[in-house]
Amino acid sequence: MLVAVAAVLAACEQHDGVPAAGPAAAPGPDGSAWRTIDGSATAVTGAVDPQLAAAITRARSTAGDARQRWAALGASNRAGWAVKWAAPTTEGGVEHVWIRPTTWSRHRIEGWLASPPQNPLACGHLLGELVSFPAEELSDWVQFTEGTSQGPRQGGFTIDLLEQRHGRP
Repeated sequence: MLVAVAAVLAACEQHDGVPAAGPAAAPGPDGSAWRTIDGSATAVTGAVDPQLAAAITRARSTAGDARQRWAALGASNRAGWAVKWAAPTTEGGVEHVWIRPTTWSRHRIEGWLASPPQNPLACGHLLGELVSFPAEELSDWVQFTEGTSQGPRQGGFTIDLLEQRHGRP
C-alpha cells in the first residue's frame, strides 16, 4: 500500500493555489478519441495503438533536443510550447494530457495542466493546476513556431497521426 501511494505522489506532486477550470470537452463529430480542448490543445483517450506507440517513441527520442531548444529561449519566449504527459488515471490506465511546461529537466517536467482530463487523474489535478511528473512519462512535445496551434509546428508527432486519421480539430 505504501509503495502504491509513493508511486502516485511521485507521478504527480501536489501543488495548491491554482483554480480549476471548466467542464471537459465533448468528443469530435466523428465520435473519435481525438478531442478538441478549447480550440487549441488536444487529448487522446483510450488504448494506445501501434502507430500511436511509434509516435510516442519518436517524441521521446527527440525530447532531449526539444528540451534544449525550449531552455535556450528563456521564459518570455515559450508561449508556443506544450508537452504531452501520459498521466496515470485513478482506474489504473493512462490519459494523454497537455502541459504548458515551466520547468523541464532531463529527469522531471513541471507545468500547468492545459487540457482537461477526460478521466480522473491519479494525482487528482484538473485543468489549470500545476503538475509535476517524471520526464519518461512524456508522450509528445510541440512547439508552435508562430505561437498559434493553426500555424507551423515542430514535434507534435501524435498530433500529426491524429490529424491524418481524423482531420484537424
